Parts: sequence; structure tokens; C-alpha cells
Amino acid sequence: PILPFAHAAENACGSRAVEIVRKAYPGAKALPENMFEVDGKTLTVPEADSGDDPQAVLCRTWPARPGLMLVGVPLMGKPPEEGMHEGDLDILVLDSASLDVKHRHRLDGMMDDDAIFIEELAFDTAFYQLAPGNVAFGLRRMMRGSSGPNPYNNAGLWLFAIEGQQLKPVLENL
Repeated sequence: PILPFAHAAENACGSRAVEIVRKAYPGAKALPENMFEVDGKTLTVPEADSGDDPQAVLCRTWPARPGLMLVGVPLMGKPPEEGMHEGDLDILVLDSASLDVKHRHRLDGMMDDDAIFIEELAFDTAFYQLAPGNVAFGLRRMMRGSSGPNPYNNAGLWLFAIEGQQLKPVLENL
């Protein structure tokens, strides 16, 4: 069986979510319902007491590098039609204190779903040591099918590492 991801301390955005969005996207336009518009796409700031929306900004402190915060920003395209979504995911690495963006990588189409939908996104901060002094972090995406007679579940793992001044994917959808 596929076990749900751990939720303990998963969404560390807290009351800083709006500040994170404003720093990462200076031209973001505020919209109603905790949303912002960025380059024709929308992003959602999570409710203070909720971390269950896979299309909302997700934050987590990186234990291997506690001075850094990992942020996932779903940038959603057109409004959903009958459960279909289109969107990209920005992976940001921020300075935990100042919230300055240190690194950024966009995963085009990562938030696309339909009858097989994204049930959960979570940062995986296990100690993925690639080489001495080089630790990667993970992003897990749990997908689930909406068919009762034909159930479907899938969990994918992406790993990212900071190499020089860039955030690079080192593993995609395992």
C-alpha cells in the first residue's frame, strides 16, 4: 500500500506566505481569495491553518541546510474545466531569514492533471547525499485516479541539488 506523506511541519509558510510571494514575484497582482496573478497565471497562498491544497504555495525548512527554505509555487493557467488543471511549478530556495530568492527552477506542466489528479505535493528532506558536501532535496507528487472500478495511485520523486549558482534537477519522476 502507498502510505500518505508525513504532514508534520510540512508547510512552514505560515504568516510569511504573502511576503514570500511578494519577494519572489515583485510584479504579482493581488486577487481575491488568497490569490495572486503572475505573468497571466495564478498562485494561491495557503490558509494559515491548512496545508492540504496541492495547488497552494508549499514551504519547508531544509534540515540539511537550516538557513534555507524550500518553496513550491504552483502557477496555474486557465481556470479548471471539469476537474482539469494546467500549470507549472516553481521550485525556490530562499534564505530563511530574509526570504531572498537564492535559486529557482521551473517545472513546466508539473501541475497538469485531469481524471488522474494531484492529491498531494510534499518536500522530501531526507539526507540525499550525492557527494561529500552536496546534499539534494526531494519533491514528491502523489497522484490518484477518480475511477472507482479502476483505482490508480502513483507517487513520483524528483531530486534537486544546488550546483554552483544553479538549482538543478538530478532525478525526475522516479
